[in-house]
Amino acid sequence: MTIRTKTLLIIGITFLVMLVVLYWTSSNVFVNHAPMYRLGYFLIAGILFGTVILLFLEKMVFSRVTFLSRSVGTIATQSDVGQRIIPKGKDELTSLTQSINEMLDAIEGTEGELQESEERYRDLFENASDFVYLLDLKGNFTSVNAALAETIGYPRATLETMNVAQIVAPDHLELLGQMLRKKIVGRTVTTYELDVIKKDGERQNVEVSSRPIFQAGHVVGIHGIARNITARKELERKSKELSDLKDDLTRMLVHDFKNPMTVISGYLDLMEKRQTDNPEALRWINQMKLAAFAMKQMVSNLLDISRLESATFNLAVERFSLTRLINEALAETDFIAKNKGVTFHHSLEQDFEMTGDSMVLKRVLTNLVNNAIKHTPSGKNIFVAGEYVEKTDFFEGPGVRVVVRDEGEGIMGEHLYKIFDKYWTTTTAGKGTGLGLAFCRMAIESQKGSLWVESEPGKGSVFSFIIPKDLPLKSGNDDNPQSVSPPEGERSSSR
Repeated sequence: MTIRTKTLLIIGITFLVMLVVLYWTSSNVFVNHAPMYRLGYFLIAGILFGTVILLFLEKMVFSRVTFLSRSVGTIATQSDVGQRIIPKGKDELTSLTQSINEMLDAIEGTEGELQESEERYRDLFENASDFVYLLDLKGNFTSVNAALAETIGYPRATLETMNVAQIVAPDHLELLGQMLRKKIVGRTVTTYELDVIKKDGERQNVEVSSRPIFQAGHVVGIHGIARNITARKELERKSKELSDLKDDLTRMLVHDFKNPMTVISGYLDLMEKRQTDNPEALRWINQMKLAAFAMKQMVSNLLDISRLESATFNLAVERFSLTRLINEALAETDFIAKNKGVTFHHSLEQDFEMTGDSMVLKRVLTNLVNNAIKHTPSGKNIFVAGEYVEKTDFFEGPGVRVVVRDEGEGIMGEHLYKIFDKYWTTTTAGKGTGLGLAFCRMAIESQKGSLWVESEPGKGSVFSFIIPKDLPLKSGNDDNPQSVSPPEGERSSSR
């Protein structure tokens, strides 16, 4: 039964009793009394009625509310959410008591989870191998972990009284200030590298990632994580030194190989002209010419890839005929095609002049044609075509598209996206270096173009490249070639 029902019931019963008593007394006892006596009697009866109601409310409501209030106050004062209030009765106050107990259960569970979370964070903070720290808005340390203190060489208590600027290298203080302002004013996460100075004066390179700490929508501090990358930087430096040494050795060896191969090729041409009546000698000379051509291609590819990667490759931009370019590339590989029994077919919608590095483009086309010959069976065909393109998806303005299509075995789908990687090849060991197509991609991209391949097993392959029709000529003196940067990353060059 609810408190309201009980209250109304008691009031009703008491009121009825009072009415009955008043009626009886007014009819039998105070019949002959003056009205003043009757009024006094009614007032006494009203007071008794009110007293009964108040006593009832005190017992049923007020005392229990007071008890509930004192119990909640005790729990709040002692901050002990483990205590519970014992419910009495079965009414609204009992339900309220149960709700308070359920709320205390929830608070106790949340407090336990929060405590576990704090312990996990404290464990991560203390045992992290990276440097973890907190700063106030002036850059003063408010907390640091053991790793930072041990690496810098100061006791934690001392470090937590210092400003971050006191351990940063003087030449990196400006960078530090910029990063702090970005977090405080711009409210952004920052990642950067700077040098710190240990207590013994040793310089350490660290990578820092930090973010602002918010409270009520305002930045109140900075939380940072830093990692010592001194060893990594040293490895990178040594790796670069080794890479530079490798490039120097490559260029030296390529130059030393290139000149003798040119001489060998010249003598082979001379021998071929003098041995017209000796088929056996001609066959061996032809084999040597094929080997010499392959060696020249490999040497040239190695040299140019090294230059492209080191940004020392120069474009000799000039005006030339596309038809002449295609004819020269096919003429250079004609003896290889005839030796294998492969037939060339080439077409050009119309001849036109363009500007670019014709020698590089001829080498690209020679590599693509030579690659097609390798993978085309005897008796099959290779098709070379060029066309003018008014608009492209790769750059603004007109361009030139050149296509080399073969009737070879095709390329498996999983190989298409690796076909232009350096040193990657589908041929057997000793029959390919994986440099030709890698050079082609870099060379085309150096002329602001794009190279791709389309192929299916058993249906041949189609290699296409598209470049601007007119690269800008060097003003003033065309003998001074244009310098280009190496290709950016591994841009998508196959599809």
